[in-house]
Amino acid sequence: MRKAILLVSLGSLAALMLSQTAFATHAHPANGGAKTLTFTVVPAFKACTTGTTGTHGSPLAAPSCQTTASSAESGTLTTGAGASFKATSSFLIQVFCTDASAPPCSAAAGDQEDVKLVASATDVRCKSSIGSNAALCPSANSAGGKDYAGQVQGNATIRITDHFNTAGAASCSSTTSCSATVVDLPFPVTGTCAATSGDATIGGACNINTTADAVVPGAGGVVKEGKKAGVEVGQILVNDGGTDGLASTAGNTVYARQGIYIP
Repeated sequence: MRKAILLVSLGSLAALMLSQTAFATHAHPANGGAKTLTFTVVPAFKACTTGTTGTHGSPLAAPSCQTTASSAESGTLTTGAGASFKATSSFLIQVFCTDASAPPCSAAAGDQEDVKLVASATDVRCKSSIGSNAALCPSANSAGGKDYAGQVQGNATIRITDHFNTAGAASCSSTTSCSATVVDLPFPVTGTCAATSGDATIGGACNINTTADAVVPGAGGVVKEGKKAGVEVGQILVNDGGTDGLASTAGNTVYARQGIYIP
């Protein structure tokens, strides 16, 4: 009898330990930490992998490739002209509560949490490959390429670790509460550009102003309250719209990448 009771007790303990392991909280920042990411982008150039022509100055004395007209990754977009380089950029990714009157967001209150995706870039110009397209390149400048008025697309690979997964009855249950890391996913966000027809010294202006739930709608959106989501963000890049100016079609190339400029 005592042996049976002992076995039952050990079984209950094992089940409890399994449950605690399945529901254990993964490592994450404090509730108020890591909620804002700001960054800038710089024009994208092809990697120097073959055809090196020289060496970078010491102490970063690595092989280098001379910059030419074909060194830029984008086949359709550029920036600046001669001594006139006016490109600026500003990107913001920020967790926020949609109910501003009752922060912090509460899972019990429903779908209140989201992520702002706000970006702007200036002096975006057409290369000669699309310069004759009046719809995409409507305004000429005093020097350099015309203003660009098509689409661009920001994108990054994200890696999510949260408590919104199922793992089968043996380890967690089917109630979307397991802690797990999702396979890496792309997260593209499309922006629109417009000509600055009143200023012939600067190219077009591109903007993104949306939220994660708006980009991936349905079933309460992509942002889930109370699921302790750590979202690792890879290098962010901005794709051009290709020869048709559309982010959704094939043939687009990288115009800019997350980075800094040192004068």
